[in-house]
Amino acid sequence: MNVNAPVPENDKLKRVDHAAARISASPPQFDIAPSKIAMVAVDWLNGEDEDSYKRAVYENGGFYPLFPDIAEVCDKHACDTVLYALWTHSTLRHDELSKEMIFGHHPKHLQNIILEVERGQYDSVIEVWNRHANQPHNLVQRVATSSDTRKQKNILIEELPARQFGHSTILICGEINIINTKRVLDQPEHDFN
Repeated sequence: MNVNAPVPENDKLKRVDHAAARISASPPQFDIAPSKIAMVAVDWLNGEDEDSYKRAVYENGGFYPLFPDIAEVCDKHACDTVLYALWTHSTLRHDELSKEMIFGHHPKHLQNIILEVERGQYDSVIEVWNRHANQPHNLVQRVATSSDTRKQKNILIEELPARQFGHSTILICGEINIINTKRVLDQPEHDFN
């Protein structure tokens, strides 16, 4: 699978449509004020050449069963937030995640965990967990490239209140591409008034 291959426009819309039922439309019920963030990533290379790129979620279902161990290491280093790379977990190969599974046992510092859960080909949701909340706050990636449609960009803008966790706002992966930047001029370029 070539992870750099462009995603057809109707595939992007399918992803949004399938996951839309899972997103949290209301503002989050908790704040995120990170002071020390652990970023957990994976080497997507699997093999000797570029054509052998594969996402870990298709190989083994993501980081399962390592979540409690990762949480323990992050907590020992006084991290209050863990930000996982996309394709963190797949329910196609493993059960749904629980708060106990991803936070481990009685963390001292760890408060928030942000990860992606894949539930089907066009159904991936970003789950924002808080240690004191019973359920995650769910988000969907709306924009991947600056050439995405204005409709997708407008949906992202409309959803911004549901992405504000106190003074912190979450943009997912390529969503920063809601604007273009001309590197020569070093100025942002956008089509919003």
